[in-house]
Amino acid sequence: MDRRFVALAVLSCLAAGCATTDPAVTAGGRVAAGSVAGPGSSSIAWGPCDIESADPAAECGSLSVPLDHDEPDGERIDIGLVRIPADDPDRRIGSILFNPGGPGGSGVDMVAQQIGPMRQLQFPDLADRFDLIGFDPRGVDRSAGIRCVDDAWLETHVYIDATPDNPEEETLVEAAESEFSQACLDTYGDSLIEYDTANTARDMDLIRKAVGDEGLTYYGASYGTLLGAVYATLFPDNVRALVLDSAYDPSGLDGAEQTLIQLRGFEGAFANWVAWCSDNEACTFGSTDVERRWTELRDRLDTAPAPAADGRAANRDVMTLATAAALYSKATWPLLAGALRDAESGDGTALFALTDPYNGRQADGTWTTIEQAGKIIRCASGLGTAAPADPAAAAAEIVATSPHFGFDADAADLTAPCGEIPTGSIPTLDYSGSAPILVVGGTNDPATPFVWAEQMTAALGSSTKLLTFTGEGHAAMFASGCVRQAAITVLLDATQTTTTTCEPDQPAPRPDWFDGLPLPAGFTPIDLLGAEELLGLDPATMYATSFVTASGSPADELAATIEEAGWNSAMRAPLDLDGATDGEQLAFVGPGGNLAALVLGPATLALPDLVAFSALVPTASTLVVLIAV
Repeated sequence: MDRRFVALAVLSCLAAGCATTDPAVTAGGRVAAGSVAGPGSSSIAWGPCDIESADPAAECGSLSVPLDHDEPDGERIDIGLVRIPADDPDRRIGSILFNPGGPGGSGVDMVAQQIGPMRQLQFPDLADRFDLIGFDPRGVDRSAGIRCVDDAWLETHVYIDATPDNPEEETLVEAAESEFSQACLDTYGDSLIEYDTANTARDMDLIRKAVGDEGLTYYGASYGTLLGAVYATLFPDNVRALVLDSAYDPSGLDGAEQTLIQLRGFEGAFANWVAWCSDNEACTFGSTDVERRWTELRDRLDTAPAPAADGRAANRDVMTLATAAALYSKATWPLLAGALRDAESGDGTALFALTDPYNGRQADGTWTTIEQAGKIIRCASGLGTAAPADPAAAAAEIVATSPHFGFDADAADLTAPCGEIPTGSIPTLDYSGSAPILVVGGTNDPATPFVWAEQMTAALGSSTKLLTFTGEGHAAMFASGCVRQAAITVLLDATQTTTTTCEPDQPAPRPDWFDGLPLPAGFTPIDLLGAEELLGLDPATMYATSFVTASGSPADELAATIEEAGWNSAMRAPLDLDGATDGEQLAFVGPGGNLAALVLGPATLALPDLVAFSALVPTASTLVVLIAV
């Protein structure tokens, strides 16, 4: 289970009355919208899923599509799919297709492990009335996943030092590009060009037909916005409603120009993180000069990497990538601070906990296809593949513009980033349809800066509206209740939202009854600075506070103390996380309201999904998170 959804079971329990109420019926209004379809006339054979921590309602299947859409009778590949059926089938409208971006991200995992389990907590109206469908784009994992090299090769070459200091490092850098490209050509040959964005958009239209929808209802994040925009360009009459969140539109840019736009975004987010850490005494990497402390650590790791618990060593490039990955969400800012503090003390474990999910390295040492498929999709789609007119000057500008993330830019990297891998292009974006498209852009988005949202909105025309999110982070629908409600309006009603700007959510107030809540002796408050959100909490609707304790039986002590105060126990169960031998979840119903608790012991905090949290918690201590729901 992803660490962001550790709290799912206990929160679902309280939301649904802990099995005393139909779990499909939750608080919140229901909006009638459009004509209600039947159960769907899918030509896909849906069956059980073999996906770890998948929603129990998930059904998996596949759809055969042409490898080359210009040769429909030629070679075919299977597109992997997952479906969470509408919770209220009598009021079903159709299906919503999801893509998480990347390129190379798995929509199957997104829906099965994230969207599905959280659906009744985050968007019950959509969950009741739509089948939620995720797909792996062609070349990704379950859809003819591209594997040019094996996991052992990735383990050796992904986290290399990009600025080699010795012959061994130089050999690895050279091999990282040449060996990968040659392996792809040897395995796939000219067919690599078929794994482009336009062909994936054509696959999406076949999925739409297969599930029986007259028009496509779609949510895409990051690169998924470009995929949705290309779909609207190719199939304008087949659009029902699109939400394109954190728009990515590098149209007309060469590789250096695209890199500069993104690096400016990351530098801005880094400056905000530095200011945040400098102003918060609880930031574990704070100092009188946080930026200088960060730079000194980065430079030190270049020659003296910090060993991790699994035998790997976190070098300068690992630290830089961990920083960039943490800037995607303000909720991970505290985890970055803790990981940096640990690395400074000689432990690189928490840095890898931030980079591994980004690169698709799993806890058992195996790799998803995102690292390989992402490069092939970018090349086949022509994303950032054009060389600048003066590569040396462009590299110098990158170094000057981004001293924290672009410091090692080199002219050779900008000249032929795809090597011999075939490159293509995407269609010029242009939407002639009348169905609503909502483009969401964040003014503080590090990965897809706001200018791309403006550019995509203008390219797609009058039926497209721009929504500005002024908060931090990437993929605003999952960070902002305001953005989420606007997106729900578009997806549910197939009408355009009237919302134009969303400010960051205000944190939920501390309930009055919380002040009188009894706690066991030895429970010491700890400020996680908002990192609790990564456990599946919505800070806008749930007040949460955290404690640490060295007690050997904190869950027993907590339950006894709360129950003695007159609260009724509604749930107590182990955390749904493999290896969480000292992790529990509890729920209580009392005179003041509903109380949930997460108990994360040292063994649980050491698990790969949670190890970054361990950098915030004193050694051998248990973290207890109390949540007012």
